[in-house]
Amino acid sequence: MQATEAGQRRTGILLYLLGVFLFAANDALGKWLVADYSVGEVMMVRSVGGVAILVTMAKIQGQPLLVAGQWGLQIARIIFFTLDTFCFFSGVQGLPLADVMTFYMAAPLIVTALSAPCSASMWARDAGRRCCWASSAW
Repeated sequence: MQATEAGQRRTGILLYLLGVFLFAANDALGKWLVADYSVGEVMMVRSVGGVAILVTMAKIQGQPLLVAGQWGLQIARIIFFTLDTFCFFSGVQGLPLADVMTFYMAAPLIVTALSAPCSASMWARDAGRRCCWASSAW
């Protein structure tokens, strides 16, 4: 029992490390590619490759491809993800990868910090919510 659990932990750690490596390799490859190709071309190749992998995985597992309860939200998600990827690769074109990754990883902090000033209705409410926001933002 313990040998199986240790093997599962080892497998989990190795898969995590593989995932981190693949994300880093994706960013470095993107930086290298946008030096010679346009952002649109890089995104198109990534999209075609991603769809090919997803369709293959779905067919192997016997999963349906187009199942969604809320199509509007799914389309909005696709649009925002595409915009996010376009902005990332556009930033990588003109800045060092380390700088772009710093901004990219700081995005949740920036969103949290701007959430209160951008929602004016929160400031009209009680002070407890303002303290809660301040504690999460800083």
